[in-house]
Amino acid sequence: MTDVRPALYDRYVSTFKQENEQLTPTDLAHYYQWCDRRYFPFLKELPKNATILELGCGHGRILNYLHQKGFTKVRGIDISNEQIMLAKEHGLNAEREDVFEYLGGSTEKYDCIIAIDFFEHFTKEELMRLVHMIKSALRPNGLLLVQTVNGEGLFPRQIIYGDITHMTVLTPGSMSQLLRGVGFRQIEFAECAPIMSGIIGIVRSILWSLIRLGANAVRTIETAKRQAIWTENFITGAK
Repeated sequence: MTDVRPALYDRYVSTFKQENEQLTPTDLAHYYQWCDRRYFPFLKELPKNATILELGCGHGRILNYLHQKGFTKVRGIDISNEQIMLAKEHGLNAEREDVFEYLGGSTEKYDCIIAIDFFEHFTKEELMRLVHMIKSALRPNGLLLVQTVNGEGLFPRQIIYGDITHMTVLTPGSMSQLLRGVGFRQIEFAECAPIMSGIIGIVRSILWSLIRLGANAVRTIETAKRQAIWTENFITGAK
């Protein structure tokens, strides 16, 4: 069976992700403020000279964020030639590489590996192989930071089916199962929830808290269970 992903990745920006290139400076500032609240708590203990690799770096938005936070040894790889060209235009250390060939052919060890909106693009069999290789590429007590689609989100279908390159949808439970299976032990999860920034952000954050209460009430009534992560994506930090 032919894998449709390579042909789609080759023109991922021009045919699908054009909105990523239309962010205004104000949009980027707000996004980086969001990163400060959602990603940086996992990264704050890393020294500024930590070696960091981003898998699926795209056009380099996270690479640029890491540079702004003072990290000096940051690099990224992506299979999309379009996105790597855009990253290089911004002076970022990014290369077009297949993740399996890159990790399999390198002996370099990293303090942190980041994968944002990345895991969902692989089959279950590929994910098992991938996390084994990630663990091997991390130094002892190294950090893996992942954001991926949440199969337990309130409205997961639009993000699950909104990109035909999505292969596997995880939940915090199945993510823990996947990572613990290869030896990760310290695993934490966080929502990709709105942050209290500005009037709109404060209103969204308060309303989201109320919606979560309602969603957990329904889940408790149905199953006598509750859950902590309801957003359409979730963040995982693992060592």
